[in-house]
Amino acid sequence: MSPVVTSVVDLSDEALAKLDDVLDLEALERAWNGATTLTVLRNGNGDFQDRQVFLYVDDELWGKVKYGRPVSREIPPGHHKVRAFNTLFW
Repeated sequence: MSPVVTSVVDLSDEALAKLDDVLDLEALERAWNGATTLTVLRNGNGDFQDRQVFLYVDDELWGKVKYGRPVSREIPPGHHKVRAFNTLFW
């Protein structure tokens, strides 16, 4: 007799949708490989939109964050220092 036990569970559409959210394959692969993605987005209504915003992560310049255009990059797990500078304020 096989030591593997199988069971059939009938899930509702709502339960399946929640399960899909939890089991995002890309997120699981990133977690397994020890990497994650940091995404920074400027989309606030009060944003001046014309001023440049420079993004630094761990004192490394990642580039400019333009309004409505996210900047993403994979980073290793752990603590990081994220700074944004709009040429007027940090």
